[in-house]
Amino acid sequence: MIRLLVVILITLLLRVSGKCQQGIFNSGIIGADSVCMGTVYKYGIRPQPGIGNYYWTCSDGMHVSFTPNPAADTVVDARFENSASGRLFVNAITPDQDTIALDSLYITVFTIPSYQDPEGRDTFCQGLNYHAILYNVAPINHATAYQWDFSGVGATTITDPSKNFVYVNFLSGVLPGIIKVKGINQCGEGEFSLLGLPITVNPTPTPSIISADTGNIVCKNARLMYTADKDYKTYSWSMVNGGKLTGALKKEATVDWDATPQGQISLTVSNDHDCMASTNYGVIKNDGSAPFPPNIWLFGYNLLVCSDSSVSSYQWYHGTPDGTIQLIPGAIFQDYHADSSSYQDYYVTACLGTCCNESSRFNFHAQTAATTEVDQPRVMLYPNPARDMIYLKNDSQAGYQGMYGVVDPMGRIVKSGIIDHQVAEIGLSGLAVGLYFLYIRTEGNPGKFIKFLKN
Repeated sequence: MIRLLVVILITLLLRVSGKCQQGIFNSGIIGADSVCMGTVYKYGIRPQPGIGNYYWTCSDGMHVSFTPNPAADTVVDARFENSASGRLFVNAITPDQDTIALDSLYITVFTIPSYQDPEGRDTFCQGLNYHAILYNVAPINHATAYQWDFSGVGATTITDPSKNFVYVNFLSGVLPGIIKVKGINQCGEGEFSLLGLPITVNPTPTPSIISADTGNIVCKNARLMYTADKDYKTYSWSMVNGGKLTGALKKEATVDWDATPQGQISLTVSNDHDCMASTNYGVIKNDGSAPFPPNIWLFGYNLLVCSDSSVSSYQWYHGTPDGTIQLIPGAIFQDYHADSSSYQDYYVTACLGTCCNESSRFNFHAQTAATTEVDQPRVMLYPNPARDMIYLKNDSQAGYQGMYGVVDPMGRIVKSGIIDHQVAEIGLSGLAVGLYFLYIRTEGNPGKFIKFLKN
């Protein structure tokens, strides 16, 4: 009767003792079948008639310390010293010293979970929102649940964080940090992953569109150039209600605006971190008529504007090392003397009233300008002044083969043709009295200007 009460008492104690214990009655052995390594658990067996001693043991590979030792009673304390799972055996010793196998119980030994480093996306762009980014970790030994952590700011989980994977939203204000994860089971919480997954937040570009025109009011037939404010890795221009766009994947784009009342040009760029951003530039189109897009010609160190239509005003610009375009104060004439010590890009805007058109970029190199005169074959223009005819005489024996253009003071080409003789003649009939420029160019040479007067 006393032994039966003891067994009942042990059963009650086992059901309430230890967070890892599960009260189980299995073929006589009473005790937990899932345990934590390093923890002591009680096990008992019903007293057997005619049995005075009992012998407790375990499977090979398991390391279990019994108290008392040797374990020769119906109740023992067992401490599981390693993580090997296996069977717990109890045998009876008869008065005749015979051994009888009474029962066994399979024991699963748990340890506090180890750690693993998570995997997933580790770079983001500042100022953008990211939704449902997946992170996962290989199953951690003995973990029945997981706990995720981010040391930065601006991230929220959108799935159950107790699993070995999680989906995360990153907000526009996210700050760098480290994503870590640890395993949890009935034995306790493991350590967070040693290194974790560092999250890098890269800067996002903030592009702007620069135009050397008169603002966002343009003429319906204007050809204008737009450029990104600085150098980026990639460029992508697009247009709404524009007309024709060229250079869509370059730093500079040219737009021939059409007759629709309003338009918009957009630019999307990416930087070296592959972070992308966009910007827009809206225009309103008036009914004015802009000059045809002007051309820039080189005359020594002088840059000269040529246009096929009337022009009332000019404005010169130059490029800067950071890629922007800057207005040149006071450079409002048809010609401009370039900086003889530098290598720069030049632009000019030709206007008729408030309607303007812009030239293409002119790439000026001081060394090229210095050799413009001497690199040409020697040509003599006569007479100068002239009334009805001018003649070009080439000192070269091979003759002077190329093209010419007569440019009036407004920069318009009023006559042009081909030169294919050693002595060429150009008629001046129909031209008004005044100053003109004769532009001469041959294959392989940059061209030259010669001034002359018609009287």
